[in-house]
Order: sequence, then structure tokens, then C-alpha cells
Amino acid sequence: MRLLPLLALAIFLCTCGPASPPPPTPPAELPIVAANVRYQEDGQRLSATMTVPLQLLPNGAPTLYGTTLSQLANGSREMFRGNRQLPFPGKVEVTVPSADGHLAVSFPFAPVFLDSLPAVLDRKASVRFPFSNAAMTEDESLVVFFEPVERSTPRRLQIVGPTQAPAITIPTAAIASYPAGDYDVYLVKQSLVRDSSAYVKASVQTEYYTATRRITLR
Repeated sequence: MRLLPLLALAIFLCTCGPASPPPPTPPAELPIVAANVRYQEDGQRLSATMTVPLQLLPNGAPTLYGTTLSQLANGSREMFRGNRQLPFPGKVEVTVPSADGHLAVSFPFAPVFLDSLPAVLDRKASVRFPFSNAAMTEDESLVVFFEPVERSTPRRLQIVGPTQAPAITIPTAAIASYPAGDYDVYLVKQSLVRDSSAYVKASVQTEYYTATRRITLR
């Protein structure tokens, strides 16, 4: 007759463990993690920097494609950096520390190219050329850099998205004042992606640098 009470007590002891800790309370003002991810076509170099608020550091370090970023050597506890050499990945994958663990941020990272820009440009005529396989969104922009071979003042032309097609036009008015001669030209595509959870906000800026091409303005 005493077996049943003992069995009930054993079941009670096995099924009643310590209660799980409650989730952290979301802060009134979310901390912001700011990141910059840059890819340089020349050399296939990917680099990233990230600024992490001090209050998030006990939750771990940020990562890029699963690799933990290193703290900068200048002693700052908020700055992290990482470099990798790899073929263009086509997307960004980062994680940022958060009060509840981490926030994973992943999104496409479309490249740009300069192959279709003519090698000789007439300063008195506009030129249109494709720069990518996808049109730019409202959060993207494209900068065309003209660096004179003789190292005089560089020139730049910015096109802000959205665009209707993956092609841009360099208008006559933009280059008519450029001196005639040879230039090293390259493109930089910039984009901004934001993500958030109940505990943290992430702002990730991407930059894609094409290799340079020698262009002649006449």
C-alpha cells in the first residue's frame, strides 16, 4: 500500500525541474549596431567593420559568414574588423550580438561591372551602358570615379536609385567640363540594409568596387 505514494513522489521529482529564466526585457531604446561590408573586385578582397554598443559585448562578438570578427588593436572595445579573400559571394551574412543571443542579417549583394563602358568617350555626347544584372533600388546608389592618369583632380558622378533598368546614362553635361585625356575609371555601388529584433537594430552598408579600366575622353 505504501508503493503508490512513493511512485507518485518519484514522478513529481522527475517532472518538476527548475523554471526556465524569463526572456530579457526589451530596452526602451534599442541599441544600434552599424556595419560596413566592402568587396573589391581587384584582388577579391572582402572586408568588414562593425561598431557594437558596449552593453551588447557580454553577449558575444559579431560574425561575418560565420567567422568571428576581431577587435581593433587600438584598444576600443566597440570596434570589430575582419578581412577575407574569396570569390564574390553574392550575398551578405552577418550576425550581431543581442540581449537574447544574436540577430542574423542576410541579404543579396549584387555586383556591378564596367566591361560595357566604351574605351573612348566623346565629351559632347551622352553614353548609356549596362552596369549590372539588376536595377538599383531606392536604397542603392552608383558612383562613377574618373581618376586622371596624370594624378590631377579626380572627378566623380553619382547616380541615385531607384533605376528602371540595370543601365545608366552618363549625360553630356556631366563630363563636358572634364579635361580631355586618359582616366582610370571604376564603379562603386553602395547600398544600405536595415534589420531589427525586439532587442537590437542593425544597419549594414555595402560597397562593391570594380576593377579600374583605362578610358579616354576626347
